[in-house]
Amino acid sequence: MREIVLSSILLALMVHGHLSAEATNSGVAAFEEKLLAARPLEISHVRLLGGPLKRAQDLDAEYLLKLEPDRMMAGYRLRAGLQPRAEGYGGWDSVNGKQLTGHIAGHYLSAVSYESGDRFWVNLYAPSTADWTAPGAKLTMETDLPEGESAKLTLTLEAPKEFTLALRRPSWVGEGFKVKVNGKAVDTGAKQAPPAGEPGRQRSNRRSVEQSLPPCGSYAELKRTWKTGDTVELTLPKTLRLEPLPDNPRRVAILWGPLVLAGDLGPEAQRRGRGARSEQPAAPVFVAAERPVTEWLKPVADKPGQFRTEGVGREKDVDFVPFYRLHRRTYGVYWDLFTPAERDK
Repeated sequence: MREIVLSSILLALMVHGHLSAEATNSGVAAFEEKLLAARPLEISHVRLLGGPLKRAQDLDAEYLLKLEPDRMMAGYRLRAGLQPRAEGYGGWDSVNGKQLTGHIAGHYLSAVSYESGDRFWVNLYAPSTADWTAPGAKLTMETDLPEGESAKLTLTLEAPKEFTLALRRPSWVGEGFKVKVNGKAVDTGAKQAPPAGEPGRQRSNRRSVEQSLPPCGSYAELKRTWKTGDTVELTLPKTLRLEPLPDNPRRVAILWGPLVLAGDLGPEAQRRGRGARSEQPAAPVFVAAERPVTEWLKPVADKPGQFRTEGVGREKDVDFVPFYRLHRRTYGVYWDLFTPAERDK
């Protein structure tokens, strides 16, 4: 079962662009072999420290603690062939509904990092700690992502230990991806090692790291003897890009790195008795087809993560922010693009 799950993960990475064409064409066999050997750390060994994932986890916990345990467990007991102790909740959680009961108990920990033998996989750059018991290592991640572009991993070990850190280089990372080990830059494709047989030279941690920065959509692997206090710093620049619908290349979502941007269309419509709502604002179309998104969507000064269209909104220009930051507002996520000739028809 675990092999099926991990194979599905590999397929999902390919389909959704997390593996580059180079990775899927030339290195897929080796990558799959490594991935099939990986497994998530025990959930109790991973802790989120902050950021959007921690906020979402806290909101989930707050919600779950308000539920009656016997009602929440009703669906589980039925599927286990046991008699429920109370009536289950309705909606998606109903036995005869969508049967998404398990989703309310979801977590954000199993995908943060994996382990496999002497390799530790860093999948998500979220403020967190991970206890990797096999080598006696604790790894602490600090980051200003998702809206910043830096991450820092600090290691604490019971004793120096040789292993490989596999650091995800996401498909959305733009030019300027960088990795530093203890402040020293890792050069693409380079390998540092002491000259063979050089008299009087000892193999040192600083020189024993095997360095390789692969293409976007794969993992940078750093093999060395690690010790307490070692650090790995990453720069993960974000770029703007368009994600078109499969059947309509002129209807697009706008992404900034891993973040979907939502267009702010004004205050949320107010209810007018018996569930009726006031009129929704119309979503404008953009006269921006066949143009790079960076030409017509510009960052707003002194407001990180906020962007505004420039002269392409047919009705008006639009402010954009990461989707998860937009609350109690009417918003748009997909946008129709036209050329000037198409606009004038």
